[in-house]
Amino acid sequence: SLRNWSNLDPLEAGVGELPPAIDDTAVGERIVTWLRVRATGGARVQLRWAGINATPIRQIEQVLAEPLAPGDGTPDQVRRLAKAPVLEGSIALTSIDDKGEERRWSEIDDLLAAGPELAIPDTIDLRPTDVFLADHEAGLLRFGDGLAGRRPPDGVRLLASYLYTEGVEGNVGPGAIKGSPLLPAGFTATNPIKTWSGADSEPVEQGEKQVRRYLQHRDRLVTIGDFETIAWRAPGISIGRIEILPAWHPSLSPAAPGAAPGVVTVLAIPRYDPAHPNAPRADRGFLDALCSHLDPRRLVTTELVVRGPIYKGIWISVGIETIGGASIAETSEAVRQRLREVLTPLSTADFADQQGPLYGPPPTPEQRGWPLRTPVQARVLLAEAARVQGVRSVAPVLLAEGSGNAVETVAIEGIELPEILGISVVAGDPVELSSLRGDSSSVTGPAGPKRLPVPMVAETC
Repeated sequence: SLRNWSNLDPLEAGVGELPPAIDDTAVGERIVTWLRVRATGGARVQLRWAGINATPIRQIEQVLAEPLAPGDGTPDQVRRLAKAPVLEGSIALTSIDDKGEERRWSEIDDLLAAGPELAIPDTIDLRPTDVFLADHEAGLLRFGDGLAGRRPPDGVRLLASYLYTEGVEGNVGPGAIKGSPLLPAGFTATNPIKTWSGADSEPVEQGEKQVRRYLQHRDRLVTIGDFETIAWRAPGISIGRIEILPAWHPSLSPAAPGAAPGVVTVLAIPRYDPAHPNAPRADRGFLDALCSHLDPRRLVTTELVVRGPIYKGIWISVGIETIGGASIAETSEAVRQRLREVLTPLSTADFADQQGPLYGPPPTPEQRGWPLRTPVQARVLLAEAARVQGVRSVAPVLLAEGSGNAVETVAIEGIELPEILGISVVAGDPVELSSLRGDSSSVTGPAGPKRLPVPMVAETC
């Protein structure tokens, strides 16, 4: 029942809600119908890619019949898989004795729940005996002691099949996936957008540090500390900053936290953004991964809002005087770098890289970057510039928001953070903001609306 438009006037294509004109006849002949995608009025949609014949993918590698060390008949035997981390529920273990008889082993949550390998006379025990306990992150298989779970007999062959992941190395850029061994003949595959959510397993020494925190929050989001600790451990994403705003909703800005009981807003900033390295944006994949991690752990009575920052673009112009013997170029660059460090939305320390995205500790206030709800003031920037070595004095700092005039203060409210659109540091008087922004020179003339040139189609050719 799908059909295409067939009664459009050539001049009607693309008018209003009508579909656009297709100049390429080869493409036009392949069009079956038109589909319209609309977002709700409150959504801010940035469509990255649209296509057909698409499917979600998972980062999985399969291992078939991997030989493990033979059984030795001792209690509490441990065998290590060659690859880790292993996907939960994917391990299939088979043992083969010297007579060629096979035995299937199944995974169990607790070896103490397994039955003995030798049945007790005149009793019926329905507990499984051919079982093992799996440590999926480390890739270890643990067997019973004979009283709780069977011991692999001496000399028996053990073969394991399982699925594992490459962790963070499996996160690839657009177009990196060229195919799959499971694709039928004649099919190809590629990824038009980047992949995400792959994460490495947590080392034991770092996991031990989280035991005390886990005993405090019990994997439930109750206090501000619980939100910070659990949010920082969201897998598959590299977090640069987390801020918890209790009893506050973004729609209530500029009201201070405390105006919306039962609502918790989580401000999250990614650690890296190639398109905006100095002011990383939180895209849909980043926020979805964080939301999927937090939502099952929140209280039923808590409304959770996960947002990225709203950046306010500012322009800064500084004039300095250097002390004798100091290089003007080096001092100017040092002042410029100092102001960027002060106004950065992220920490200048590499605490997230050193600790890792899974187990990074909540940063101190000095590590968070520019504080929320703290206005940017010209006199504060002047004081920071004056602290740089080699600066004798600083001329009044010119500060502006967007295309506005110079002001003393730029207000920062709610989940807003400053973003430096341009900064100038020169010797002497500061550069005018209009020159820094590249504004066109004003044209004198009678006041009135701006004139817009309109193309005129000639009557004759």
